[in-house]
Amino acid sequence: MSPQFVFSTLTALVVLSCPQASTSNPTFHLKHDNFTDRQSLLSFKSTISGDPRGSLSSWNDSLHFCRWQGITCGGFRHPQRVISLNLSSLGLVGVISTAISNLTFLREIDLSDNQISGSIPQEIGRLSRLTYLNLSVNSLGGGIPASLSHCSKLEKLSLSRNKVQGEIPVSLGNCSSLQLLYLSNNSLTGRIPSSLTSLSSLSFLSMSGNKLYGSIPRAIGNLTSLTQLFLYNNSLSGSIPSSIANLTSLTVLYLHHNELTGSIPSSIANLTSLTVLYLYNNELTGRIPPSIGNLISLTSLALDHNQLSGSIPHSLGSLSELEELDLSFNSLSGGVPPSLWNLSSLLTLDMSANYHLSGSLPPNIGQALPRLEFFSLAFNQFHGPIPMSLSNASHLGEIELAGNRFTGIIPPSLGRLRELQDLRIYDNYLETVEPDGWNFVTALTNCTQLELLDISSNNLSGMLPNSIANLSTNLKALAMYNNYISGKISSDIGNLVNLTALNMGENSLYGSIPSSIGKLPNLHLLELDINKLSGEIPSTIGNLTQLNELYLDSNELSGNIPASLGKCQNLILLNLRYNKLTGSIPKEVVSISGLSRGLSLASNSLSGPIPSEIGSLTNLNILDFSMNKLSGEIPITLSECQVLQELYLGGNLFQGSIPSSLAS
Repeated sequence: MSPQFVFSTLTALVVLSCPQASTSNPTFHLKHDNFTDRQSLLSFKSTISGDPRGSLSSWNDSLHFCRWQGITCGGFRHPQRVISLNLSSLGLVGVISTAISNLTFLREIDLSDNQISGSIPQEIGRLSRLTYLNLSVNSLGGGIPASLSHCSKLEKLSLSRNKVQGEIPVSLGNCSSLQLLYLSNNSLTGRIPSSLTSLSSLSFLSMSGNKLYGSIPRAIGNLTSLTQLFLYNNSLSGSIPSSIANLTSLTVLYLHHNELTGSIPSSIANLTSLTVLYLYNNELTGRIPPSIGNLISLTSLALDHNQLSGSIPHSLGSLSELEELDLSFNSLSGGVPPSLWNLSSLLTLDMSANYHLSGSLPPNIGQALPRLEFFSLAFNQFHGPIPMSLSNASHLGEIELAGNRFTGIIPPSLGRLRELQDLRIYDNYLETVEPDGWNFVTALTNCTQLELLDISSNNLSGMLPNSIANLSTNLKALAMYNNYISGKISSDIGNLVNLTALNMGENSLYGSIPSSIGKLPNLHLLELDINKLSGEIPSTIGNLTQLNELYLDSNELSGNIPASLGKCQNLILLNLRYNKLTGSIPKEVVSISGLSRGLSLASNSLSGPIPSEIGSLTNLNILDFSMNKLSGEIPITLSECQVLQELYLGGNLFQGSIPSSLAS
């Protein structure tokens, strides 16, 4: 061994054993920083007041902190420094400790889907290595810390579904590495900072469900990496910037539920990667640009609830991938381009409430649109028959053709639609041609998922079939008012146990009201008015304790008003006028304190006094007992009906004076 080597070795040993040199020892630094990380984590734990799953129970001296739940340590040079804190979906309650900023090697923080409140600490801006921050789905308030702009490596920031307030910091535009920015479903206000348009790496931007106002920045076209843009459910105004055409990588564009005006820019055709375009619920005007037909990747196009006018472009028929087309609630006119009836991928087709669309339906519509699930042309000027082939679209769940000029019969073939839930064909000119005109009802008994059937305001006539009572027990609403239907109400109507609304008014029904009607415990609305019904009002009607409105007026009902009606304490309107009812007014009826919209027993043959319990009707607006044979004095308690606006007592046999208390 050479003398030089021995000397060098001894020198090294002396240096390593020297106390004064220990402050520069890397091992000492590692221990010191480990202690800082451990103490910072314990400080974080101390502000967590609720840990229902005991997720932080491992955070103690029995384990090294790198093995605590949710903690990841790593790094080549610093293997025992905390680089990730992931405590998502653990039900944690509490606030975020400012000590989190001492975990200086942190790259990822995920505290999403907990019940953390308080504000986001400004100190998080000290975490210069941070690339991922997810605090979504909590109850965090306060503002977005401007200090986040110091996190220059930040790639994903998610604060969605909290209670964050204030304006979006302009300084966020300095986070040049940002790729994903989620700020949706908070209470953010102010304008969208134009500084955000400098984030050239941004691929996902969501600010929906806030209170943002002002216009969409015209420089938004600078975000050329953007693939998804969500700005819906705000109060954004002004026009859609034409520069949006520069976002050629965009696949999803959600601008609905704002206050956007002007026309849809034709340059939107440049977004050839677009699969979803939602512009509905705005104030857009002008025509639908034919250039939209160039968006051949579109699967969803919703332009409804705007003020669009003109005709539907033929070019929309080129959107062969389209599954959803909603043009409803606009002012479109003219016919439907034949090319639209060949969009065989359509699941949803809604052109309702344009009021000026016209034409007839193609006879082969069911074969041409075999995947259709929702179909609505309601409130337009369509005419001709409802095609029998509609049933070939075997997955149809909702058919809405109301408010048109359809003629002919209701196709019995609709009974083959086993998934049908909602059939609205009211306000047309549909008929029931004998002998098979009512076959559609029997056919619809096969639709076991049917929940709503409305065939009101047509030209339906003939005898109501008993099979009406065999419709789906899932049926919640049955309406056939304002037709020419005769016959009796089936005694088995009580089979429809889930009905909430039954409306057979304005027909020519006769016979008695079946007692089985009392087997409809969920009924809120019962309209049998303007018919030729006779007999007594069944006492079982008192079983309808959820009833809000009862119309039995303009019939030939006789006998007493059943006292059992007093059990219907949820009634807000009761109309029994224009019948042949006799006997006295049951005190139970005038004790239904919920009656507010009206109580009419007019034009019957009721006798006896008005019960003093009339004072219970403290919420009543209209009271009509006119044209009966009521006698005695007008009760003083009537003055307790303090919100009464209309009172009709004429055409009776009252005596005495008008109570002075009515002056109040």
